[in-house]
Amino acid sequence: MIELFWKKKKLEQHIDKNISLIGAYKYNDDVTLVEITIDESPTELLLDEFFLYEKNVSQRDSQAPYLEQFLDSEGKKRISDIYGNIECASENKSRLTFFLFYANGESKIKTPYGVLEIEKIVSLPDRLKNIIEFEVVE
Repeated sequence: MIELFWKKKKLEQHIDKNISLIGAYKYNDDVTLVEITIDESPTELLLDEFFLYEKNVSQRDSQAPYLEQFLDSEGKKRISDIYGNIECASENKSRLTFFLFYANGESKIKTPYGVLEIEKIVSLPDRLKNIIEFEVVE
């Protein structure tokens, strides 16, 4: 009971943060790369609470972001390793990418900061082609 209260309290503290979808990009036939910004430090982000919303699928069984990678504020340089580990996070704003499998132009990503609606999946921008890495799930 105390653990649930603490988790709820922690989530409530993050609800007022701004989150924006920069884009959803086709990485390959099955994988979409999502790019977002959020007014939260990378070390404080509640990424384990992000999930791809699907009707009749519980959050526990839903798809979570895969291979989160943090970018600089302009989105031109990766500032973390392929697993989202970042050495120093001095800003209170994050720009990051992550992968989702089988997302489409009607997908929704639920987060503690609000819902992100993917309306369109477009080609991967050149600025991301050489900095974002993908590792096949086995």
